[in-house]
Amino acid sequence: MSNSDKDHPISIAAEYGQLEIVQFLRECRGVQINVVNKKRDTPLHLAAKNHHYRIVRYLILWGADEEARNSSKETPLVSAQMSETNTEQDKIEKDKIVNFLRSLAFSKDHNTRDEVIQPTKLTIDLDTCELLSHSDVHEIQPHARDDEAKSSKKVLKILNLGSNRKLHVAAKNGNVSMAREAMKDGADICYRHKQRSPYEVAQDAAAVYACKAQLNSTNNNDRRKLCAMALGCQQISDDILQHAQTQLDESIKQSNFALFVTYCEAGIPITPDLLYLACTSSDNVEIVDYLVKKDRTIYEAMYNYTTLDSPYHLAKKKKFNKVATYIKYHLTIDCTEAIKKNDVELVKQLIRAGSSVDLTNTNNIGEALRHRNDTLIQIICENGVKLPFEWLQLDSIVLSPAIEKHIGSDIAFTINRNLINRRLRLAAATGDFHLLIKCQRLGADIDSKTCDGSTALLCAVQNGNYFRIVHSLVSRGATMLHSNENQSMSLIELCNKKNFRVIEKYLKEQLNVQFAAAILDDDRHNATAFAAFGADFNYKDEQKHAPLYYAIQYHGIDLVSWLCERGSNPTSVDDNGDYPITLAAEKGKISRFV
Repeated sequence: MSNSDKDHPISIAAEYGQLEIVQFLRECRGVQINVVNKKRDTPLHLAAKNHHYRIVRYLILWGADEEARNSSKETPLVSAQMSETNTEQDKIEKDKIVNFLRSLAFSKDHNTRDEVIQPTKLTIDLDTCELLSHSDVHEIQPHARDDEAKSSKKVLKILNLGSNRKLHVAAKNGNVSMAREAMKDGADICYRHKQRSPYEVAQDAAAVYACKAQLNSTNNNDRRKLCAMALGCQQISDDILQHAQTQLDESIKQSNFALFVTYCEAGIPITPDLLYLACTSSDNVEIVDYLVKKDRTIYEAMYNYTTLDSPYHLAKKKKFNKVATYIKYHLTIDCTEAIKKNDVELVKQLIRAGSSVDLTNTNNIGEALRHRNDTLIQIICENGVKLPFEWLQLDSIVLSPAIEKHIGSDIAFTINRNLINRRLRLAAATGDFHLLIKCQRLGADIDSKTCDGSTALLCAVQNGNYFRIVHSLVSRGATMLHSNENQSMSLIELCNKKNFRVIEKYLKEQLNVQFAAAILDDDRHNATAFAAFGADFNYKDEQKHAPLYYAIQYHGIDLVSWLCERGSNPTSVDDNGDYPITLAAEKGKISRFV
Protein backbone atom coordinates (compact mmCIF):
# COMPACT_ATOMS: atom_id res chain seq x y z
CA MET A 1 0.00 0.00 0.00
CA SER A 2 1.43 3.38 -1.04
CA ASN A 3 0.33 6.88 -2.06
CA SER A 4 0.76 8.62 -5.42
CA ASP A 5 4.45 9.21 -4.70
CA LYS A 6 4.82 5.52 -3.86
CA ASP A 7 5.50 6.44 -0.25
CA HIS A 8 4.58 3.55 2.02
CA PRO A 9 3.21 4.07 5.55
CA ILE A 10 6.55 3.22 7.14
CA SER A 11 8.28 5.77 4.88
CA ILE A 12 5.82 8.51 5.84
CA ALA A 13 6.16 7.70 9.55
CA ALA A 14 9.96 7.80 9.25
CA GLU A 15 9.89 11.09 7.35
CA TYR A 16 7.76 12.81 9.97
CA GLY A 17 9.50 11.38 13.01
CA GLN A 18 6.69 9.10 14.21
CA LEU A 19 8.84 6.57 16.07
CA GLU A 20 6.02 4.63 17.70
CA ILE A 21 4.28 4.18 14.35
CA VAL A 22 7.53 3.03 12.75
CA GLN A 23 7.98 0.52 15.58
CA PHE A 24 4.44 -0.76 15.15
CA LEU A 25 4.65 -1.08 11.37
CA ARG A 26 7.95 -2.90 11.54
CA GLU A 27 6.18 -5.77 13.35
CA CYS A 28 3.49 -6.07 10.67
CA ARG A 29 3.54 -8.82 8.08
CA GLY A 30 4.56 -7.62 4.62
CA VAL A 31 6.24 -4.39 5.77
CA GLN A 32 9.74 -3.96 4.33
CA ILE A 33 12.35 -1.79 5.99
CA ASN A 34 14.12 -0.99 2.70
CA VAL A 35 11.05 -0.15 0.59
CA VAL A 36 11.56 2.78 -1.84
CA ASN A 37 9.39 5.62 -3.16
CA LYS A 38 9.41 7.33 -6.58
CA LYS A 39 12.74 8.98 -5.81
CA ARG A 40 14.04 5.64 -4.54
CA ASP A 41 14.35 7.07 -1.05
CA THR A 42 14.17 4.40 1.64
CA PRO A 43 12.70 5.12 5.08
CA LEU A 44 16.31 5.53 6.23
CA HIS A 45 16.93 8.25 3.61
CA LEU A 46 13.80 10.10 4.74
CA ALA A 47 14.57 9.84 8.45
CA ALA A 48 18.19 10.90 7.90
CA LYS A 49 17.45 13.98 5.78
CA ASN A 50 14.74 15.07 8.23
CA HIS A 51 17.02 14.72 11.25
CA HIS A 52 15.22 11.98 13.17
CA TYR A 53 18.16 10.48 15.02
CA ARG A 54 16.31 7.87 17.08
CA ILE A 55 14.42 6.56 14.05
CA VAL A 56 17.67 6.31 12.11
CA ARG A 57 19.17 4.20 14.90
CA TYR A 58 16.16 1.91 15.03
CA LEU A 59 16.00 1.45 11.27
CA ILE A 60 19.66 0.45 11.20
CA LEU A 61 19.07 -1.91 14.13
CA TRP A 62 16.25 -3.56 12.17
CA GLY A 63 18.29 -4.05 9.00
CA ALA A 64 17.99 -0.85 6.97
CA ASP A 65 20.56 -0.69 4.16
CA GLU A 66 22.87 2.24 4.85
CA GLU A 67 24.42 1.81 1.39
CA ALA A 68 21.14 2.07 -0.54
CA ARG A 69 21.16 4.84 -3.16
CA ASN A 70 18.21 6.95 -4.25
CA SER A 71 17.60 8.32 -7.76
CA SER A 72 20.21 11.03 -7.05
CA LYS A 73 22.75 8.31 -6.20
CA GLU A 74 22.79 9.49 -2.58
CA THR A 75 23.25 7.14 0.34
CA PRO A 76 21.40 7.99 3.57
CA LEU A 77 24.68 9.43 4.88
CA VAL A 78 24.98 11.80 1.91
CA SER A 79 21.30 12.75 2.25
CA ALA A 80 21.91 13.66 5.88
CA GLN A 81 25.06 15.63 5.07
CA MET A 82 23.31 17.65 2.34
CA SER A 83 20.18 18.37 4.38
CA GLU A 84 19.46 21.86 5.65
CA THR A 85 18.80 22.66 9.29
CA ASN A 86 16.47 25.34 10.61
CA THR A 87 17.01 25.02 14.34
CA GLU A 88 19.84 24.34 16.74
CA GLN A 89 18.21 21.03 17.63
CA ASP A 90 18.08 20.03 13.96
CA LYS A 91 21.80 20.71 13.70
CA ILE A 92 22.52 18.56 16.76
CA GLU A 93 20.37 15.72 15.37
CA LYS A 94 22.02 16.01 11.96
CA ASP A 95 25.51 15.81 13.44
CA LYS A 96 24.53 12.75 15.48
CA ILE A 97 23.08 11.03 12.42
CA VAL A 98 26.16 11.75 10.32
CA ASN A 99 28.51 10.47 13.03
CA PHE A 100 26.37 7.39 13.59
CA LEU A 101 26.14 6.44 9.90
CA ARG A 102 29.88 6.99 9.47
CA SER A 103 30.55 4.63 12.36
CA LEU A 104 28.92 1.78 10.41
CA ALA A 105 31.75 1.69 7.87
CA PHE A 106 34.37 -0.95 8.58
CA SER A 107 37.83 0.57 8.28
CA LYS A 108 40.44 -1.66 6.69
CA ASP A 109 43.00 0.14 8.79
CA HIS A 110 41.83 -1.84 11.83
CA ASN A 111 44.48 -4.15 13.17
CA THR A 112 42.91 -7.49 12.22
CA ARG A 113 45.93 -9.66 11.63
CA ASP A 114 44.74 -11.99 14.42
CA GLU A 115 41.35 -12.46 12.79
CA VAL A 116 40.44 -15.84 11.37
CA ILE A 117 39.60 -15.32 7.71
CA GLN A 118 38.06 -18.70 6.82
CA PRO A 119 34.57 -19.29 8.25
CA THR A 120 34.36 -21.99 10.90
CA LYS A 121 32.42 -25.15 10.13
CA LEU A 122 29.58 -25.67 12.62
CA THR A 123 26.39 -27.66 12.57
CA ILE A 124 23.66 -25.82 10.71
CA ASP A 125 21.29 -26.66 13.58
CA LEU A 126 22.90 -24.30 16.08
CA ASP A 127 19.69 -23.12 17.75
CA THR A 128 17.84 -26.30 18.65
CA CYS A 129 17.08 -26.74 22.34
CA GLU A 130 18.64 -29.45 24.50
CA LEU A 131 17.11 -32.72 23.30
CA LEU A 132 16.74 -35.47 25.89
CA SER A 133 15.75 -39.07 25.29
CA HIS A 134 15.49 -40.33 28.87
CA SER A 135 16.64 -39.66 32.41
CA ASP A 136 18.55 -42.33 34.32
CA VAL A 137 17.40 -43.15 37.84
CA HIS A 138 19.03 -46.05 39.66
CA GLU A 139 16.58 -48.14 41.60
CA ILE A 140 17.85 -48.07 45.18
CA GLN A 141 16.09 -50.22 47.75
CA PRO A 142 15.98 -48.73 51.25
CA HIS A 143 18.12 -50.80 53.62
CA ALA A 144 16.80 -51.97 56.98
CA ARG A 145 17.58 -49.32 59.53
CA ASP A 146 19.50 -51.68 61.80
CA ASP A 147 21.62 -52.75 58.79
CA GLU A 148 22.40 -49.11 58.02
CA ALA A 149 23.38 -48.52 61.61
CA LYS A 150 26.20 -51.00 61.28
CA SER A 151 27.83 -48.90 58.58
CA SER A 152 26.92 -45.37 59.61
CA LYS A 153 26.82 -43.68 62.98
CA LYS A 154 24.65 -40.96 61.47
CA VAL A 155 21.67 -43.29 61.05
CA LEU A 156 19.41 -43.82 64.02
CA LYS A 157 19.31 -47.44 65.25
CA ILE A 158 16.80 -49.31 67.28
CA LEU A 159 18.12 -48.92 70.80
CA ASN A 160 15.26 -50.29 72.79
CA LEU A 161 12.37 -52.35 71.50
CA GLY A 162 10.50 -51.53 74.72
CA SER A 163 10.73 -47.80 73.98
CA ASN A 164 9.25 -48.37 70.55
CA ARG A 165 6.28 -50.30 71.96
CA LYS A 166 5.97 -47.68 74.69
CA LEU A 167 5.69 -44.93 72.07
CA HIS A 168 2.99 -46.87 70.23
CA VAL A 169 0.98 -47.33 73.44
CA ALA A 170 1.33 -43.65 74.32
CA ALA A 171 0.32 -42.62 70.80
CA LYS A 172 -2.80 -44.80 71.03
CA ASN A 173 -3.82 -43.51 74.47
CA GLY A 174 -2.83 -39.85 74.06
CA ASN A 175 -0.29 -40.00 76.89
CA VAL A 176 1.98 -37.09 76.02
CA SER A 177 4.46 -37.46 78.89
CA MET A 178 4.85 -41.18 78.20
CA ALA A 179 5.42 -40.52 74.49
CA ARG A 180 8.04 -37.86 75.14
CA GLU A 181 9.81 -40.12 77.63
CA ALA A 182 9.87 -42.92 75.06
CA MET A 183 11.29 -40.60 72.41
CA LYS A 184 13.88 -39.35 74.91
CA ASP A 185 14.87 -42.98 75.53
CA GLY A 186 15.50 -43.47 71.83
CA ALA A 187 12.20 -44.75 70.51
CA ASP A 188 12.21 -45.08 66.76
CA ILE A 189 9.40 -43.02 65.24
CA CYS A 190 9.66 -45.17 62.11
CA TYR A 191 9.07 -48.44 63.96
CA ARG A 192 5.91 -50.09 62.65
CA HIS A 193 3.63 -52.21 64.79
CA LYS A 194 0.87 -54.02 62.94
CA GLN A 195 1.89 -52.12 59.79
CA ARG A 196 1.39 -48.72 61.39
CA SER A 197 3.89 -46.08 62.50
CA PRO A 198 3.47 -44.14 65.78
CA TYR A 199 2.47 -41.06 63.79
CA GLU A 200 -0.29 -42.96 62.01
CA VAL A 201 -1.46 -44.49 65.31
CA ALA A 202 -1.68 -41.06 66.95
CA GLN A 203 -3.52 -39.54 63.99
CA ASP A 204 -6.04 -42.39 63.82
CA ALA A 205 -6.61 -42.43 67.59
CA ALA A 206 -7.16 -38.66 67.70
CA ALA A 207 -9.85 -38.98 65.03
CA VAL A 208 -11.56 -41.89 66.86
CA TYR A 209 -11.60 -40.10 70.23
CA ALA A 210 -12.89 -36.87 68.68
CA CYS A 211 -15.68 -38.78 66.93
CA LYS A 212 -16.73 -40.62 70.10
CA ALA A 213 -16.72 -37.37 72.07
CA GLN A 214 -19.32 -35.94 69.71
CA LEU A 215 -21.79 -38.80 70.12
CA ASN A 216 -25.03 -37.90 71.91
CA SER A 217 -24.79 -41.10 73.95
CA THR A 218 -21.47 -40.04 75.51
CA ASN A 219 -21.84 -38.59 79.01
CA ASN A 220 -20.04 -35.42 80.06
CA ASN A 221 -17.33 -37.13 82.09
CA ASP A 222 -16.46 -39.50 79.24
CA ARG A 223 -16.65 -36.62 76.76
CA ARG A 224 -14.06 -34.61 78.74
CA LYS A 225 -11.84 -37.67 78.98
CA LEU A 226 -12.16 -38.43 75.26
CA CYS A 227 -11.43 -34.80 74.32
CA ALA A 228 -8.33 -34.84 76.51
CA MET A 229 -7.15 -38.09 74.89
CA ALA A 230 -7.81 -36.67 71.41
CA LEU A 231 -5.79 -33.56 72.24
CA GLY A 232 -3.02 -35.75 73.64
CA CYS A 233 -2.91 -37.87 70.50
CA GLN A 234 -2.78 -34.73 68.36
CA GLN A 235 0.07 -33.33 70.46
CA ILE A 236 2.00 -36.59 70.11
CA SER A 237 1.49 -36.60 66.35
CA ASP A 238 2.70 -32.97 66.24
CA ASP A 239 5.82 -33.89 68.27
CA ILE A 240 6.54 -36.85 66.00
CA LEU A 241 5.93 -34.74 62.90
CA GLN A 242 8.31 -32.01 64.06
CA HIS A 243 11.03 -34.55 64.82
CA ALA A 244 10.45 -36.42 61.57
CA GLN A 245 10.54 -33.27 59.46
CA THR A 246 13.88 -32.35 61.00
CA GLN A 247 15.20 -35.83 60.22
CA LEU A 248 13.77 -35.69 56.71
CA ASP A 249 15.54 -32.40 56.05
CA GLU A 250 18.80 -33.82 57.41
CA SER A 251 18.54 -36.96 55.29
CA ILE A 252 18.07 -34.80 52.18
CA LYS A 253 20.97 -32.53 53.09
CA GLN A 254 23.15 -35.61 53.67
CA SER A 255 21.93 -37.14 50.38
CA ASN A 256 20.97 -40.28 52.33
CA PHE A 257 18.29 -41.86 50.19
CA ALA A 258 17.70 -44.89 52.41
CA LEU A 259 17.17 -42.84 55.55
CA PHE A 260 15.04 -40.37 53.61
CA VAL A 261 12.69 -43.11 52.37
CA THR A 262 12.46 -44.66 55.82
CA TYR A 263 11.09 -41.43 57.27
CA CYS A 264 8.78 -40.89 54.30
CA GLU A 265 7.34 -44.40 54.76
CA ALA A 266 6.55 -43.62 58.39
CA GLY A 267 3.41 -41.85 57.20
CA ILE A 268 4.85 -38.36 57.57
CA PRO A 269 3.28 -35.84 55.14
CA ILE A 270 5.67 -34.67 52.45
CA THR A 271 5.43 -31.22 50.89
CA PRO A 272 6.86 -29.32 47.87
CA ASP A 273 9.34 -27.66 50.23
CA LEU A 274 11.21 -30.96 50.30
CA LEU A 275 11.60 -30.80 46.52
CA TYR A 276 13.12 -27.32 46.73
CA LEU A 277 15.47 -28.54 49.47
CA ALA A 278 16.47 -31.60 47.42
CA CYS A 279 17.26 -29.44 44.38
CA THR A 280 19.63 -27.24 46.38
CA SER A 281 21.25 -29.86 48.64
CA SER A 282 22.82 -32.48 46.39
CA ASP A 283 22.76 -34.10 42.96
CA ASN A 284 20.78 -37.07 44.29
CA VAL A 285 18.26 -37.74 41.54
CA GLU A 286 16.80 -40.73 43.40
CA ILE A 287 15.44 -38.47 46.16
CA VAL A 288 13.86 -36.14 43.60
CA ASP A 289 12.42 -39.10 41.69
CA TYR A 290 10.88 -40.51 44.87
CA LEU A 291 9.30 -37.17 45.79
CA VAL A 292 7.69 -36.42 42.43
CA LYS A 293 6.34 -39.97 42.11
CA LYS A 294 5.05 -40.03 45.68
CA ASP A 295 2.77 -37.01 45.44
CA ARG A 296 1.10 -35.28 42.49
CA THR A 297 1.31 -31.89 44.20
CA ILE A 298 5.08 -32.27 44.45
CA TYR A 299 5.25 -33.33 40.81
CA GLU A 300 3.35 -30.20 39.79
CA ALA A 301 5.67 -28.11 41.97
CA MET A 302 8.27 -28.62 39.24
CA TYR A 303 6.36 -25.92 37.34
CA ASN A 304 3.86 -24.58 39.93
CA TYR A 305 6.63 -23.35 42.20
CA THR A 306 6.52 -20.77 45.00
CA THR A 307 10.23 -19.99 45.04
CA LEU A 308 11.85 -17.25 42.97
CA ASP A 309 13.51 -19.87 40.75
CA SER A 310 11.97 -23.11 39.55
CA PRO A 311 13.32 -26.43 40.92
CA TYR A 312 15.14 -26.93 37.59
CA HIS A 313 16.86 -23.56 37.81
CA LEU A 314 17.67 -24.11 41.49
CA ALA A 315 19.47 -27.35 40.59
CA LYS A 316 21.09 -25.78 37.52
CA LYS A 317 22.55 -22.91 39.54
CA LYS A 318 24.02 -25.41 42.00
CA LYS A 319 25.45 -27.41 39.05
CA PHE A 320 23.45 -30.48 40.13
CA ASN A 321 23.22 -31.63 36.53
CA LYS A 322 21.64 -35.05 37.09
CA VAL A 323 18.77 -33.51 39.03
CA ALA A 324 18.42 -30.68 36.50
CA THR A 325 18.35 -33.13 33.59
CA TYR A 326 15.77 -35.31 35.34
CA ILE A 327 13.44 -32.35 35.94
CA LYS A 328 13.94 -30.95 32.42
CA TYR A 329 13.10 -34.33 30.91
CA HIS A 330 9.82 -34.66 32.80
CA LEU A 331 8.90 -31.03 32.15
CA THR A 332 9.53 -31.61 28.44
CA ILE A 333 7.27 -34.67 28.40
CA ASP A 334 4.53 -32.49 29.87
CA CYS A 335 5.35 -29.70 27.43
CA THR A 336 5.00 -32.11 24.51
CA GLU A 337 1.57 -33.13 25.81
CA ALA A 338 0.60 -29.47 26.22
CA ILE A 339 1.64 -28.77 22.61
CA LYS A 340 -0.46 -31.71 21.44
CA LYS A 341 -3.42 -30.23 23.35
CA ASN A 342 -2.75 -26.72 21.99
CA ASP A 343 -2.46 -25.40 25.58
CA VAL A 344 -0.40 -22.25 25.04
CA GLU A 345 -0.45 -21.03 28.65
CA LEU A 346 0.77 -24.36 30.01
CA VAL A 347 3.51 -24.48 27.37
CA LYS A 348 4.73 -21.04 28.47
CA GLN A 349 4.57 -22.06 32.13
CA LEU A 350 6.60 -25.21 31.50
CA ILE A 351 9.20 -23.33 29.44
CA ARG A 352 9.65 -20.81 32.25
CA ALA A 353 10.18 -23.73 34.62
CA GLY A 354 12.98 -25.14 32.45
CA SER A 355 11.35 -27.36 29.85
CA SER A 356 12.76 -27.92 26.39
CA VAL A 357 10.24 -27.78 23.55
CA ASP A 358 11.25 -31.06 21.91
CA LEU A 359 12.64 -34.49 22.71
CA THR A 360 14.83 -36.65 20.48
CA ASN A 361 11.81 -38.65 19.34
CA THR A 362 9.19 -35.90 18.99
CA ASN A 363 8.12 -33.58 16.18
CA ASN A 364 6.51 -30.73 18.06
CA ILE A 365 6.68 -28.23 15.19
CA GLY A 366 4.51 -30.68 13.28
CA GLU A 367 2.04 -30.83 16.18
CA ALA A 368 1.90 -27.04 16.39
CA LEU A 369 1.42 -26.72 12.63
CA ARG A 370 -1.47 -29.17 12.87
CA HIS A 371 -3.20 -26.75 15.27
CA ARG A 372 -2.36 -23.78 12.99
CA ASN A 373 -1.79 -21.76 16.16
CA ASP A 374 0.56 -18.89 15.28
CA THR A 375 1.17 -17.95 18.94
CA LEU A 376 2.15 -21.50 19.85
CA ILE A 377 4.44 -21.76 16.83
CA GLN A 378 6.16 -18.50 17.70
CA ILE A 379 6.77 -19.60 21.30
CA ILE A 380 8.29 -22.96 20.45
CA CYS A 381 10.34 -21.54 17.57
CA GLU A 382 11.84 -18.90 19.86
CA ASN A 383 12.68 -21.63 22.37
CA GLY A 384 14.54 -23.90 19.98
CA VAL A 385 12.05 -26.36 18.56
CA LYS A 386 13.47 -28.78 15.98
CA LEU A 387 12.86 -27.50 12.47
CA PRO A 388 13.01 -29.62 9.31
CA PHE A 389 16.60 -29.87 8.14
CA GLU A 390 15.66 -28.79 4.62
CA TRP A 391 14.29 -25.51 6.03
CA LEU A 392 17.61 -24.77 7.69
CA GLN A 393 19.52 -25.32 4.43
CA LEU A 394 17.46 -23.02 2.21
CA ASP A 395 19.65 -20.70 0.11
CA SER A 396 16.88 -18.13 0.29
CA ILE A 397 16.95 -18.44 4.11
CA VAL A 398 13.16 -18.05 4.16
CA LEU A 399 10.53 -20.61 3.18
CA SER A 400 9.66 -21.18 -0.46
CA PRO A 401 6.36 -19.76 -1.81
CA ALA A 402 5.01 -23.31 -2.09
CA ILE A 403 5.60 -24.02 1.61
CA GLU A 404 4.23 -20.60 2.58
CA LYS A 405 1.04 -21.31 0.66
CA HIS A 406 0.70 -24.71 2.30
CA ILE A 407 1.07 -23.52 5.92
CA GLY A 408 -0.52 -20.07 5.54
CA SER A 409 0.96 -16.58 5.31
CA ASP A 410 0.74 -15.67 9.01
CA ILE A 411 2.44 -18.84 10.19
CA ALA A 412 5.01 -18.58 7.38
CA PHE A 413 5.80 -15.02 8.51
CA THR A 414 6.47 -16.27 12.06
CA ILE A 415 8.64 -19.18 10.92
CA ASN A 416 10.56 -17.03 8.43
CA ARG A 417 11.50 -14.57 11.16
CA ASN A 418 12.82 -17.42 13.24
CA LEU A 419 14.74 -18.88 10.30
CA ILE A 420 16.33 -15.48 9.59
CA ASN A 421 17.35 -15.02 13.22
CA ARG A 422 18.73 -18.56 13.42
CA ARG A 423 20.77 -18.06 10.26
CA LEU A 424 22.04 -14.72 11.59
CA ARG A 425 23.45 -16.43 14.67
CA LEU A 426 24.92 -19.20 12.53
CA ALA A 427 26.59 -16.57 10.31
CA ALA A 428 28.03 -14.86 13.38
CA ALA A 429 29.26 -18.15 14.85
CA THR A 430 30.94 -19.22 11.60
CA GLY A 431 32.34 -15.82 10.64
CA ASP A 432 30.29 -15.65 7.44
CA PHE A 433 30.06 -11.87 6.91
CA HIS A 434 28.09 -11.98 3.66
CA LEU A 435 25.45 -14.25 5.15
CA LEU A 436 25.30 -11.96 8.19
CA ILE A 437 24.56 -8.92 6.00
CA LYS A 438 22.00 -10.89 4.01
CA CYS A 439 20.17 -11.77 7.23
CA GLN A 440 20.29 -8.15 8.39
CA ARG A 441 18.78 -6.96 5.12
CA LEU A 442 15.98 -9.50 5.58
CA GLY A 443 15.13 -7.81 8.87
CA ALA A 444 16.85 -10.06 11.38
CA ASP A 445 16.53 -9.14 15.04
CA ILE A 446 20.22 -8.79 15.86
CA ASP A 447 19.51 -9.04 19.59
CA SER A 448 17.39 -12.18 19.30
CA LYS A 449 18.60 -15.09 21.41
CA THR A 450 18.80 -18.84 21.39
CA CYS A 451 16.82 -20.69 24.04
CA ASP A 452 19.89 -20.56 26.30
CA GLY A 453 20.26 -16.79 25.95
CA SER A 454 23.03 -16.58 23.32
CA THR A 455 22.92 -13.57 21.02
CA ALA A 456 24.59 -13.42 17.61
CA LEU A 457 27.32 -11.29 19.17
CA LEU A 458 28.03 -13.89 21.86
CA CYS A 459 28.04 -16.64 19.21
CA ALA A 460 30.67 -14.70 17.26
CA VAL A 461 33.00 -14.17 20.22
CA GLN A 462 32.59 -17.75 21.45
CA ASN A 463 33.54 -19.26 18.11
CA GLY A 464 36.21 -17.07 16.54
CA ASN A 465 38.19 -13.85 16.36
CA TYR A 466 35.72 -12.25 13.93
CA PHE A 467 36.23 -8.52 14.38
CA ARG A 468 34.34 -7.58 11.23
CA ILE A 469 31.33 -9.58 12.41
CA VAL A 470 31.51 -7.97 15.85
CA HIS A 471 31.85 -4.50 14.34
CA SER A 472 28.90 -5.03 12.01
CA LEU A 473 26.67 -6.13 14.88
CA VAL A 474 27.75 -3.65 17.55
CA SER A 475 27.88 -0.59 15.30
CA ARG A 476 24.30 -1.32 14.28
CA GLY A 477 23.12 -1.50 17.86
CA ALA A 478 23.54 -5.11 18.96
CA THR A 479 23.80 -5.15 22.73
CA MET A 480 26.90 -6.41 24.48
CA LEU A 481 24.68 -7.94 27.17
CA HIS A 482 23.63 -11.57 27.03
CA SER A 483 21.64 -13.92 29.27
CA ASN A 484 23.34 -17.25 28.67
CA GLU A 485 23.44 -18.85 32.12
CA ASN A 486 26.19 -21.21 30.94
CA GLN A 487 28.49 -18.27 30.16
CA SER A 488 29.19 -16.32 33.32
CA MET A 489 31.71 -13.93 31.73
CA SER A 490 30.84 -10.70 29.98
CA LEU A 491 31.84 -10.34 26.33
CA ILE A 492 34.75 -8.10 27.27
CA GLU A 493 35.99 -10.67 29.80
CA LEU A 494 35.56 -13.46 27.26
CA CYS A 495 37.60 -11.55 24.67
CA ASN A 496 40.30 -10.98 27.25
CA LYS A 497 40.39 -14.68 28.08
CA LYS A 498 40.61 -15.62 24.39
CA ASN A 499 43.22 -12.92 23.73
CA PHE A 500 41.04 -11.21 21.10
CA ARG A 501 42.82 -7.91 21.64
CA VAL A 502 41.24 -5.88 18.83
CA ILE A 503 37.70 -6.94 19.68
CA GLU A 504 38.28 -6.36 23.38
CA LYS A 505 39.54 -2.82 22.73
CA TYR A 506 36.58 -2.06 20.46
CA LEU A 507 34.00 -3.38 22.95
CA LYS A 508 35.54 -1.33 25.75
CA GLU A 509 35.21 1.76 23.56
CA GLN A 510 31.58 0.89 22.82
CA LEU A 511 30.60 0.32 26.45
CA ASN A 512 29.86 4.00 27.09
CA VAL A 513 28.20 4.33 23.68
CA GLN A 514 25.80 1.53 24.55
CA PHE A 515 25.18 3.03 27.98
CA ALA A 516 24.23 6.33 26.33
CA ALA A 517 22.00 4.45 23.87
CA ALA A 518 20.23 2.76 26.79
CA ILE A 519 19.53 6.19 28.27
CA LEU A 520 18.33 7.38 24.87
CA ASP A 521 15.75 4.56 25.01
CA ASP A 522 15.05 5.02 28.74
CA ASP A 523 16.17 1.44 29.28
CA ARG A 524 17.30 1.61 32.90
CA HIS A 525 17.65 -2.15 33.23
CA ASN A 526 20.35 -2.29 30.55
CA ALA A 527 21.83 1.02 31.70
CA THR A 528 22.29 -0.46 35.17
CA ALA A 529 23.97 -3.53 33.67
CA PHE A 530 26.37 -1.36 31.62
CA ALA A 531 27.12 0.74 34.71
CA ALA A 532 28.05 -2.46 36.56
CA PHE A 533 30.62 -3.15 33.82
CA GLY A 534 32.13 0.30 34.34
CA ALA A 535 30.16 2.63 32.05
CA ASP A 536 30.67 6.33 32.80
CA PHE A 537 27.56 8.32 33.77
CA ASN A 538 29.35 11.43 32.50
CA TYR A 539 30.62 10.02 29.20
CA LYS A 540 30.38 12.59 26.40
CA ASP A 541 29.75 11.97 22.71
CA GLU A 542 31.10 13.95 19.75
CA GLN A 543 28.99 16.99 20.69
CA LYS A 544 30.12 16.73 24.32
CA HIS A 545 26.64 15.53 25.27
CA ALA A 546 26.49 13.32 28.33
CA PRO A 547 23.64 10.82 28.90
CA LEU A 548 21.93 13.49 30.99
CA TYR A 549 21.37 15.53 27.82
CA TYR A 550 19.56 12.56 26.22
CA ALA A 551 17.33 12.21 29.26
CA ILE A 552 16.36 15.89 29.16
CA GLN A 553 15.92 16.00 25.39
CA TYR A 554 13.89 12.84 24.87
CA HIS A 555 12.40 11.88 28.22
CA GLY A 556 11.21 13.29 31.52
CA ILE A 557 12.01 14.13 35.10
CA ASP A 558 12.11 10.51 36.31
CA LEU A 559 15.06 9.56 34.12
CA VAL A 560 16.82 12.88 34.83
CA SER A 561 16.49 12.23 38.56
CA TRP A 562 17.64 8.65 38.15
CA LEU A 563 20.85 9.79 36.43
CA CYS A 564 21.59 12.63 38.84
CA GLU A 565 21.14 10.31 41.82
CA ARG A 566 23.82 8.06 40.32
CA GLY A 567 26.43 10.68 39.63
CA SER A 568 25.53 12.47 36.40
CA ASN A 569 26.96 15.99 36.46
CA PRO A 570 24.29 18.67 35.82
CA THR A 571 26.97 21.37 35.33
CA SER A 572 28.86 19.87 32.37
CA VAL A 573 28.94 21.98 29.21
CA ASP A 574 28.53 20.90 25.56
CA ASP A 575 30.18 22.18 22.36
CA ASN A 576 27.76 25.11 22.20
CA GLY A 577 28.53 26.25 25.71
CA ASP A 578 25.13 25.04 26.91
CA TYR A 579 24.53 23.32 30.23
CA PRO A 580 21.92 20.67 31.04
CA ILE A 581 20.02 23.29 33.02
CA THR A 582 19.82 25.43 29.87
CA LEU A 583 18.24 22.63 27.88
CA ALA A 584 15.97 21.80 30.81
CA ALA A 585 14.75 25.39 30.89
CA GLU A 586 14.02 25.29 27.16
CA LYS A 587 12.09 22.06 27.63
CA GLY A 588 10.26 23.27 30.72
CA LYS A 589 12.04 20.72 32.93
CA ILE A 590 13.89 23.15 35.16
CA SER A 591 12.51 21.90 38.48
CA ARG A 592 15.11 19.13 38.86
CA PHE A 593 17.91 21.69 38.98
CA VAL A 594 16.29 24.34 41.17
